[in-house]
Amino acid sequence: MADVEEKKKKEKKEKKDKEDKDEKKDKKEKKDKDEKKDKKKDKDASSSAPPAPRQPQPRQPPKPVAAPKKGGNDYLAGIDLPSSDDDDEEYERSARADAEEGVQLVAASSRDNRKIADKERKAMEKAYMAKVEALKEDDNVFDVSYEGQGDDAGAAAVSATDIKVHNLTVRAKGKLLLENTSFTISAGRRYGLVGPNGRGKSTLLRLLAKRQLPVPDSLDVLLVEQEVVGDDKTALQAVVAADVELMELREREKELTAILEHPEEHVDAHMDHDAAQHELNDVYERMNAIAAHTAEARASKILHGLGFTEGMQKRATQSFSGGWRMRIALARALFIDPTILLLDEPTN
Repeated sequence: MADVEEKKKKEKKEKKDKEDKDEKKDKKEKKDKDEKKDKKKDKDASSSAPPAPRQPQPRQPPKPVAAPKKGGNDYLAGIDLPSSDDDDEEYERSARADAEEGVQLVAASSRDNRKIADKERKAMEKAYMAKVEALKEDDNVFDVSYEGQGDDAGAAAVSATDIKVHNLTVRAKGKLLLENTSFTISAGRRYGLVGPNGRGKSTLLRLLAKRQLPVPDSLDVLLVEQEVVGDDKTALQAVVAADVELMELREREKELTAILEHPEEHVDAHMDHDAAQHELNDVYERMNAIAAHTAEARASKILHGLGFTEGMQKRATQSFSGGWRMRIALARALFIDPTILLLDEPTN
């Protein structure tokens, strides 16, 4: 009987141990499942979140350039290149120095910049005026000779459209500028005269403008070598005034109109009514032939092409700097529309 009781107790204990063991196993499996769910949620949350902004990578210093080897084709000789063993610290130090220097330059006030620009402009104008004064010499200072000089062959070139000069030699006060030089200027083409200072470029242009070289009579030549003189005239008026014939015709028109309208005030004009009317008709006919009524419109269009706004065209020429007055001089030349336009140092 005692054995049966003991056996029941043993089975009961084994059953309880098994239940405890199964319970622990179930708890462990449940815990593992919960952990897996949490990990999956975290993973899903991280994948659905917007990507973090990409941080910009710091700029790397440029790789030092190796110094060229001596000898051979040393085309980099004289160029200050960084040595091959420069380290990052040296680069950063030089970069900081450059940055500090740049800050100092930017710190300069606009007033200082205007002073510097004004000083440079005055220096350029002074140099230009010195050159102009140096060129204001007697034309006889130039000794000019060329092939065919003094012959009657020039008469055959009256209707020619090209300028041809052969074996040209020019001396100025004994200094040889050009020797045995030949050139041809063909109609409808543009030419650029390039050469060192003091070799006769401006002299050649002046000789052409003054017809000291064989220029056909059918060609009119205009040389632009200095800025207009500033006065009370507006830029537009200064350009229109370049047409001397137009100005003379307009002035004569005023005089004849005054004689016809108020003959009693012009008794000393030595001209009767009919003669004044006849001459006025001739003036109108000539003004119509040269399109006098479009003069201001054509001048305004030229000035606009050279950078003058409508307001600037109405400003007095004396209010412009030397550079702008030089543009007005160029506008005057374009307005006259010569057959040959010569520009001395047009890039100034």
